[in-house]
Amino acid sequence: MLAFGSSTTAQTLKADGNCRDGQPHGAWQLADASGNLRVLGAFSRGKRTGSFIHWTSSGVRIAHIPYEEDARNGTLALWYAMPAKDGQGPQRLEAIYAAGKLNGNVRVWDRDGRLRGDYRYAAGVLVDVAAWDERGRPLPAQQARAQAEQDVARSEADQDDLEQLVNRYARDCKTVPGTAAR
Repeated sequence: MLAFGSSTTAQTLKADGNCRDGQPHGAWQLADASGNLRVLGAFSRGKRTGSFIHWTSSGVRIAHIPYEEDARNGTLALWYAMPAKDGQGPQRLEAIYAAGKLNGNVRVWDRDGRLRGDYRYAAGVLVDVAAWDERGRPLPAQQARAQAEQDVARSEADQDDLEQLVNRYARDCKTVPGTAAR
């Protein structure tokens, strides 16, 4: 789980965006009751487009998910929710997507900033893997592959959770077409 978890379910979140032809369209944001921005993104005729950025309630950025036509597309980044001295969490993952599938390098870091895996995908298929243990020693191929599969599965589950959060709060524009989602 990334960072929303129980703190989000206990809070009241409010979406703000616009509708066009009965669908979310244009800039969209989700904020908590204190006005803290939790998600910022945009829709084009009901589909996610461009970057969706997610923050914790304390303002730590945890995700940058790029979209095209509602599919992950571009360089995605995840961060740990625990802030460092600069107020931001350490990077957790960087992955390249094309048309909703992993397509390029995926790099995964531990909380301490140590690179734990560097995996390469082509059209959603794992084609090359390098991974290291907590002491920085290379893992055998079978262990490295298992770690890659586990890291990617966890990452995609977290991304799915963030997408579900947006889906839960995205404006049902059919009830008030052409008006702001408030």
